[in-house]
Amino acid sequence: MRSDLASQIAGSATSSIITADTIFEERKGHLSRADEKLWLAWQIQSEAIEARLRAYLTDKSLARDWVGFMQEVEAFHLASYDPKYDPSALWCVHASLLATSPAASVIEREAEREERGLIPRLKKPVDVACQSELPIRRAVRTRILGRLYEFPLVEDELKAKRTELIERVLDSGVRAF
Repeated sequence: MRSDLASQIAGSATSSIITADTIFEERKGHLSRADEKLWLAWQIQSEAIEARLRAYLTDKSLARDWVGFMQEVEAFHLASYDPKYDPSALWCVHASLLATSPAASVIEREAEREERGLIPRLKKPVDVACQSELPIRRAVRTRILGRLYEFPLVEDELKAKRTELIERVLDSGVRAF
């Protein structure tokens, strides 16, 4: 049961992240009918996964963390095609991942080491109210990364959190029926 649930999480999350990346790379600015159908399938699948996490596993924090992950993926998805792109939307997803996922924080530290000071720090941090429903309500920016740099970084951090959730599912206890 745990491995089946982990497999559903892997397939569902990976599909939605890759779809958002494709939309971003193609710079569509809108969703096609096929994109809309894929997104609806992700939402349905995600709700079903949440229900299974609540029903089958003893660790109730997994369902809550999955809901937070769903919110992050949804906000990331919206940022991939929003024609009136507001950079704070992606900033908030980025900050939410860093606040909720140790695996995402590892990716962030690796990226900071690779950039070696190429991206300057702001003289004064920018406080942002997050408009999307996320596990956090506010984000603080200390650097402006630029969308072309930040989008793939957030994508990698989402994938790391996905893997982190899968590992937690596989390590969790199953409720007796």
